[in-house]
Amino acid sequence: LQQTVSIEKEEFNLNIDLSENSKKLFIILLPIIFFLSGFSSLSYEILYNRILIYFTGNNTYCFTIIASIFIFGIFLGSFFYSIVRKRIKSPIFFLAISELIIGLWNIILPKYSDIINNLIVNIKNAIILNFFSLILIRIFSSILLIFLPVFVFGFVFPLIIDIFIAIKDYKKEKGVSLLYFFNTIGSVIGPLITGFILIHLFQVHFTLRIISLINIFIFIIISIFYILTNDLNKYKSFWL
Repeated sequence: LQQTVSIEKEEFNLNIDLSENSKKLFIILLPIIFFLSGFSSLSYEILYNRILIYFTGNNTYCFTIIASIFIFGIFLGSFFYSIVRKRIKSPIFFLAISELIIGLWNIILPKYSDIINNLIVNIKNAIILNFFSLILIRIFSSILLIFLPVFVFGFVFPLIIDIFIAIKDYKKEKGVSLLYFFNTIGSVIGPLITGFILIHLFQVHFTLRIISLINIFIFIIISIFYILTNDLNKYKSFWL
C-alpha cells in the first residue's frame, strides 16, 4: 500500500494594493527600473575601485578589499530583506526610498571621502602603523565609504522580484527570467559606458554624481507612480 503525502507550502506575497491598470503600468516600468538598477550598481563598483585607491592603494589588496566589501554588503542586504520582508507595508514606496538613499549617498561620497582621508592621514602622522594595522584601517575606511549603498543594493534586488511576483499572478517564471535579462544587460552596459566614456569625459567624482542621478530618477518615477495610484491617507508609513 502506497500513500501519497502532499505538503502544501505556504507562499508569502507582498501586499501590492493597486488597480489592474496600475499593475499593468508598473509591470512595464519594472524592467526599466531593473535595467537602470543593474546599470548603476556595477557602474558604482567601477567608480568605487577608482575612489578607494587613495585609501587602499593601487595593488592586489585594493581590489580584494573592495570586492569583498561589495559582495558582503550585498549578502547582508539580501539577508536583512529576508528577515523584514513580511513587515513591509508599502513595498513600492520602500523601493523608492531605497533608490533615493543610494543616490544621495553617492552624491555626498566625494566630500565624505575627503573627510575620511584627512582622518587617516592624521592617524598615520600620529602613530607608527605596522602592515596589519594599515590593512585594518584600509578595510575600515572602505566600509565607512561604501557599505551603506551596497547594503541597500542587496535588498533592492529581491524586493523588485517580490514586487513583480505579487503583481503578476501568471507566467511568473518567464517574467522573472525577463527581469534578470534586463538587469544583466544593464550590469554589462553600465560598466562599459562608465569605464570607457564617462570617466574619460568627466573624471571620477563627477561621473559618480551622474550615475547617482539614475537612482534619484528611479526614485522620482516610482514616487510619482505611487502618489498617482494610491490613497496616501491609508499609509502613515511604508513600514508595518
